[in-house]
Amino acid sequence: TWNNAKRLDITCQAIQSIDIPEDLDWEVIIVDNNSTDNTQEIINKHQPDLPIKNIFEPKQGLSNARNAGLNNATGKYILFADDDVKPCKQWISLYWQAIKQNPTGYFFGGPVISEFEDKQPAKELLKYFPPSVKGFELDAPDGCSDNVREFLSANWCCDKQLILNAGSFDPKLGLGADAKEVRVGEETQLMRNLVASNVKPYYLSKASLLHWVPKQKVKIKHAAQRAQASAAHNVKLNESESVALLFGVPRWMYKKIFFAKLKWYISKIIGPPKYDQYFLSCEINGVMQAYKNKYRESKTK
Repeated sequence: TWNNAKRLDITCQAIQSIDIPEDLDWEVIIVDNNSTDNTQEIINKHQPDLPIKNIFEPKQGLSNARNAGLNNATGKYILFADDDVKPCKQWISLYWQAIKQNPTGYFFGGPVISEFEDKQPAKELLKYFPPSVKGFELDAPDGCSDNVREFLSANWCCDKQLILNAGSFDPKLGLGADAKEVRVGEETQLMRNLVASNVKPYYLSKASLLHWVPKQKVKIKHAAQRAQASAAHNVKLNESESVALLFGVPRWMYKKIFFAKLKWYISKIIGPPKYDQYFLSCEINGVMQAYKNKYRESKTK
């Protein structure tokens, strides 16, 4: 958590109402990632009612905070949540039941239902937002699914040792990793590492939680930044084949981004807006930035 005391208070209250299985020992690890608000006051408020382990991580960045929580956890299994969620009453019970039935070789995840502070964006626009805004839910029964390789970071669970074996969270990735640009992908990379080591994703359709979406995140600029960051990250994950480059960037991309932006600007004038072209240009821009970064790195070696 970072400077989000109001929502953290609501999350802690929600966790208090969860049914806890009698055969389960558990702890609530809250990582304060260098907050300057009254976060510690909220943690102290809930200390008598929850088995809280209060961890302070001064190094900014979501991956640093998650690794700090991971390193201080005494449990065998780690169930991740954000500081702005309200889990269902059976949340922990459903995960615990699945773990007992499938104790090895799996990591687990459930639906994330968006709770919008303001009105929900129109459906034709919402589809371009990241899952952290539009939510996550599979049209699939419980169990392994070919439709998913990763779950949302706000609602998933895994054996701690498997996470450590997969390399934990990369501090160079994730929100807060670099103040100059939006970075994503730390949980995606970790879960892909798990899958690569033959650990399978297991979906729990009823282990849901509500995720608070503030109105400032329901803006096209936010969606554009995340689209660009995701595209840049995926280039790093999937090396492209050799092509003709200009300043480190494949030449065809300059033409593609030019026409995407041109179609977007024209549609804004004559309507209706072509959001597909706008977000396509954002994704291409992210890919181009990744190539440029790689090009600069090669020049400094």
